[in-house]
Amino acid sequence: MKKTMKALLDELFGTDAKKANAANDALAKRGVTTAADANAVLDALSRAVTPVEGVYFSAKGALLAALQAWEGDAVRAVLRERGTQSLINAYPTLDDDDKAFALKILGTFGTRESLGFVAETIKAKDGPKDYWVSVALGAIDAKTRNADVLFPALTPALGYKDFRAVAVLDLANRLALADNLAIHPGAEHLERLRGFLSAKKSSEYSHAVSAALALAFVPGKAAEKLLLGAEAHPDTNVRLEAMFALARRGHPGSDDKLVQAALDPATSELAVAYLEELGKGHLVPEQVAEPVFAATAQMISWLAHPMEFGRAPEAIELWDRRTIHWPPTDDERELFLFRFSYPKTKTAAASTGVGLVGSVTFSLAGDARPDPRGTPEDALARHCVWELEHNEDPRAGDGSLEVGRRLLGFKQTRKKRER
Repeated sequence: MKKTMKALLDELFGTDAKKANAANDALAKRGVTTAADANAVLDALSRAVTPVEGVYFSAKGALLAALQAWEGDAVRAVLRERGTQSLINAYPTLDDDDKAFALKILGTFGTRESLGFVAETIKAKDGPKDYWVSVALGAIDAKTRNADVLFPALTPALGYKDFRAVAVLDLANRLALADNLAIHPGAEHLERLRGFLSAKKSSEYSHAVSAALALAFVPGKAAEKLLLGAEAHPDTNVRLEAMFALARRGHPGSDDKLVQAALDPATSELAVAYLEELGKGHLVPEQVAEPVFAATAQMISWLAHPMEFGRAPEAIELWDRRTIHWPPTDDERELFLFRFSYPKTKTAAASTGVGLVGSVTFSLAGDARPDPRGTPEDALARHCVWELEHNEDPRAGDGSLEVGRRLLGFKQTRKKRER
């Protein structure tokens, strides 16, 4: 018989490690789907936690995870009625990681009380200072009706020398883009924005992007001067953000600069997105829609993502273009293979690679990496098998190159035929 939520929570907070661990797993699968379960979980937030050897989780963190995975109108009603206060009351008893989790959940609640608590907690001098502040503030709906609770309350945090400044700036930018912010806090912290834009470390260039966007909403010549200077920033994304911000302010010639950026495969995708966001999609050049250009721009955009190479390649060339039946999607599609290279830097060795556009845009690495000196057929076979594995498709077999070649109808390699 299925255990009641109360019985499950008793084991979760109990002294039997085996039962507690099993209860944690069961709670993660069960979630919160009834009003009774919601009330039980909220009540458990006030329980004391007894350290037990062999317990591998945070009991209150498990409750927070369950609250985040709620379902149904009945649960929504309970959370609306008492969820905010229950979390606020429990907050002092949570460890640092669970506090960050609680702030995120309070952000999603979006009530005046929950957002007020989030703002007061984050702006406090001894408040949370790490990346999780961004996660908590990122959970807030940009169209919230309670934006006035967040600003100007959070404005002082822009002056802090920790991660809160960037997280608060990003929240303000999201609200401003949604036309949901009366006065942008950047107006009171121009020197801080100047500091973000002048940072020399590449790891801080994302902060400069945030600062450039903020200046789109700060009136006055001083803000415009900072943006004009940012057009010469060493980072491509900062330069494009400055162009967008200037265009949003109506600065003469900024639209033309975005159009020119759209004609460069290395900047095209972002420039087009900015033009469309500005309501000027009609200015996008026809060349951007040409298949090879569009595929090249997409490949470069993927390679330049911070989780990949973080910058555009030094060189890129179209290696192969063909329309074939693609097993991972079970349809006919046009695929583009690109070979690219990156020069040696102080922190990374020179590298070459192969990327595919037309299905899942990707460039394989490690043992699965296709040889740029090999054949396009081998590269396609590698990508085919990888994508099947990614989809948990049994046709991937042992993940070998030969499986991919067979599925694509290519001849087997000579080594395979001679066996």
